[in-house]
Amino acid sequence: MAAIDEVERLFRHLVDILSQSDPDRLKSPIQISEIYQSVVPYRHHRSALGFDTNEDYEMAVLRFLAGDGGFATIDPPEVQEALAQEARSINPNPGAFREYAAARVYLNSGAVRTVTEAREAYAPPPSPEAEEDPALELSSEEREPFVPGPDLLDLTTAKMTALDAAPEEAHQVTEGVPFSGTSCIYCGEDLPVGRAVKFCPFCGRDLRMVSCPACGVDLEAGWRYCIACGDPIVT
Repeated sequence: MAAIDEVERLFRHLVDILSQSDPDRLKSPIQISEIYQSVVPYRHHRSALGFDTNEDYEMAVLRFLAGDGGFATIDPPEVQEALAQEARSINPNPGAFREYAAARVYLNSGAVRTVTEAREAYAPPPSPEAEEDPALELSSEEREPFVPGPDLLDLTTAKMTALDAAPEEAHQVTEGVPFSGTSCIYCGEDLPVGRAVKFCPFCGRDLRMVSCPACGVDLEAGWRYCIACGDPIVT
């Protein structure tokens, strides 16, 4: 029973290595020499296989190729028969399979499927970072439209308003927006407090805001340049 366990361990490791490096090889014949030279050589896989000595490793390979566990068949069949006789002998030569290095090994497809399905079943789930953002899967109709907040300037609307305005209307006085200062910018007199002052009660000048003819931004009366785009203001 112990020998079968070692053969099964060898087979499972062989399937794992091939499924990671070249899954198509699981369905194709493998030369005996490839198994011990390049796929699962002892010097590179002794820790994973759990064999203490090279002799233990070779004995497991011999039993595997001899058909123990039903994990593999060999072409030509007489090679497997010869290896089976060697494995059952009183004093077997563990490295006898090297004499048949060119013989082809076919893995049992059912046993291979059992190993691969078990590995997939116990594979860890994908990390959250690897999962696709569900929002990316929403259609354009399902996504909520972007609505500018109160602190954001709708540049498209502002630009269209400025371009659509007629030249003679671009610098119109903005009704209802009084001068925000505390004194008249023309005569220097103090303005009434707590009231919307549109005209200076001392000199009569218009103190209401005007719009920039270039970008439409509200400007205070008396300003000579726009605070937003820098264009000169002609009054």
